[in-house]
Amino acid sequence: RAEAGRVLDPVLQSQPQFADGLLLRARLHTESDRPDLAVPLLRRALALDALEALEGELFELRLARARVRSRAAAARVNSLERGG
Repeated sequence: RAEAGRVLDPVLQSQPQFADGLLLRARLHTESDRPDLAVPLLRRALALDALEALEGELFELRLARARVRSRAAAARVNSLERGG
């Protein structure tokens, strides 16, 4: 995943409107437990390619958001367990 990100990042720097690349990078972030980085990329991909890949991108966005919420919930539980 890290190597794929290193290859993909310069492509996205030079072609920021590449919706499929944004979707792939978002998926890599989600799989690397960084859904917070995936959400903005998914939003950009949706805005660029709203009709063609909408279903897949919406699924990825929902998945990333669910992971962000799970992290937040886990942090709240940990805080409560520590007495905070």
